[in-house]
Amino acid sequence: FPPAGNYTISFNGANLTITPAALSVTANALSKVYGAVDPALTFTHSGLTGGDDASIFTGALVRAAGETVAGGPYAITQGSLAATSNYILSFNGANFTITPAALSVTADALSKIYGDADPALTFGFTGLTNGDDASVFTGALSRAAGETVAGGPYAITQGTLSAGSNYTISFNGANLVITPKVLSVSVSADDKVYDGTVAATGTVGGLGGIVGGDDVTASGSGSFAFNDANVGAGKAVNVTGLTLSGADAGNYTLSPNAATSASITPAALSVSADALSKTYGEADPSFTFNFAGFVGGDNASLFTGALARAAGETVAGGPYAIGQGTLSAGGNYTINFTGADFTITPAALTITANDAQKDEGDTLLLSGFSVAGLVAGDSVSGVSLTSPGTVASAAPGTYVITASNAAGTGLSNYAITYVNGQLTVIEMPLVPSNPLPGTPPLPGDITLTSFQPGTLQNAWRPEDQPIGKGEGAGGFWTLPILLQLGGFGGGADDGGLVTGSIGQGDGQSGGPNDGSDEERWNLFTGQAGRFGSYTNIGVQDLRPLPVTGTFSATTE
Repeated sequence: FPPAGNYTISFNGANLTITPAALSVTANALSKVYGAVDPALTFTHSGLTGGDDASIFTGALVRAAGETVAGGPYAITQGSLAATSNYILSFNGANFTITPAALSVTADALSKIYGDADPALTFGFTGLTNGDDASVFTGALSRAAGETVAGGPYAITQGTLSAGSNYTISFNGANLVITPKVLSVSVSADDKVYDGTVAATGTVGGLGGIVGGDDVTASGSGSFAFNDANVGAGKAVNVTGLTLSGADAGNYTLSPNAATSASITPAALSVSADALSKTYGEADPSFTFNFAGFVGGDNASLFTGALARAAGETVAGGPYAIGQGTLSAGGNYTINFTGADFTITPAALTITANDAQKDEGDTLLLSGFSVAGLVAGDSVSGVSLTSPGTVASAAPGTYVITASNAAGTGLSNYAITYVNGQLTVIEMPLVPSNPLPGTPPLPGDITLTSFQPGTLQNAWRPEDQPIGKGEGAGGFWTLPILLQLGGFGGGADDGGLVTGSIGQGDGQSGGPNDGSDEERWNLFTGQAGRFGSYTNIGVQDLRPLPVTGTFSATTE
């Protein structure tokens, strides 16, 4: 330009127009796995200028609607994506693809019994998404062909199973096993009598449950056994040892223990009671018995309870039957019982007459005895005691006291032994007296003296003559005199005398001079005589008593 000062510029203005730059935007092709969230829709661009960057963009790309694999691909369009007014945006679209999700399917291992229909082939799965459930599955698993036990196991495969285009199935197979069919076998067991063992017998019949016309039969006679050896009705019996044979036997099996039932009845056990006895008054012995019939190692330790006998404790009530009582050998035995008798034998009872003594001229009533061997509760109330020496006329000496005919309670239960006692008749001492005067004896006065207190007997006889009948001088008999005093009525100090005359025949005198009871003087003629005893005189009245009497002596 020339120097400014040389010109005056006349300026006519004009406009400068800035036109938008061309901006190319190309969408990125994207994908996702079925059921996943859409990724951000991205793009590339070219044409930014003047230092501009991606911040000039506003809005976003969009894709066509759809969430299935089969519905794709889905077009990615410009959507609301824009740049500033400085650019004219040229958009190049792309596709959005949904790929199948991985779905893991695992077949269940299954089995069936030979001859049965196949079960439904089931499976487990993981990987369903987007709210899907098992209803997406179509088709079914399948297995390898075959219907025998030996042909297995049979592979289970995917078959026609599908989850649709949204999933790719990853399949894990399994096996189907055919198990042998358990056949029933007809068996029957025999009842038996208890023998202490579980052994049983029985019969094997036919098979039940064979499929179609298969060739299979049972072989062997089997081994029969009760569950236990004890007695019972309808007890289980197991049968082992049976086998199968035939072309199709491999498809079958027998129960390890074919079962039936039978009864075990009690064995007979013979028990015989021992005949026993005891002595009256003793405790019963243990009741013993013999037995036969235990089996299988059983022994007497099985016995419980005890025998029993009929009630009773007397000799006369026996014999007493010994019964089975509560004796038992348990439920495995029936006791065939044979009873016996229990006898009570008489107890030994000894009754001994007590020794006794008396003065001559007395009459003695015997009553004393002792008893040995009585059982508690029994008693001897009386015994017959006899002796020839009890009468007043018995001469001095010893006499047997005989015991017999005991009476009392329970005495029939005894074997009684009587032991004699001894009665001693004591000779009376001489009493001072006046001798009979004259020959033959004449009537005269006799004075009896020296009756002492406590002396119940006294006697007078001529000097040197024995008591009883005797011969005096000149061939005449001397006569004993019996004096019975009945209730002397005198006082203790009155010193009264009893006097009287004894006449031949009656010898009766008058009463005493003190007015007491009459006294009798008895003259025994022609026989041996004795002196009796005082009666009815209290102890306080026994004192020296002089007695004077008169008698008439006669010849025999």
